[in-house]
Amino acid sequence: APCAFSGNGRQCATNGTECRSGWVGPNGGITNFDNFAFAMLTVFQCITMEGWTDVLYWMNDAMGFELPWVYFVSLVIFGSFFVLNLVLGVLSGEFSKEREKAKARGDFQKLREKQQLEEDLKGYLDWITQAEDIDPENEEEGDEEGKRN
Repeated sequence: APCAFSGNGRQCATNGTECRSGWVGPNGGITNFDNFAFAMLTVFQCITMEGWTDVLYWMNDAMGFELPWVYFVSLVIFGSFFVLNLVLGVLSGEFSKEREKAKARGDFQKLREKQQLEEDLKGYLDWITQAEDIDPENEEEGDEEGKRN
């Protein structure tokens, strides 16, 4: 963690602790507010409530303890409890819509298969009927043989 001999940072003891002019930052330099991308990642980390207290403590070390708590309390209340649940609600609604669409597609496919089977069956029945209509002579001969026996 950063340290300083004066100011709001951690106070360095004179027992060999070294204060450097530059510091990568916490989590290998990922957790910071130096640019928009890392700031959004840090805010996301805070609203998911995964390690937000560490970020609060680092902010306290860098800026003092008077104001950062206001930012983090409002971020957790508004971000975590309201916005995150709103996003989850929208996602849940979208998944429900997709599930309904998939069900409708499945029902349509079943109906289409049933219609195809009925058309095939009608075609077979027409074919059989036509075959019976074409060969009435064999039918008459079969009747005569049946009468002889």
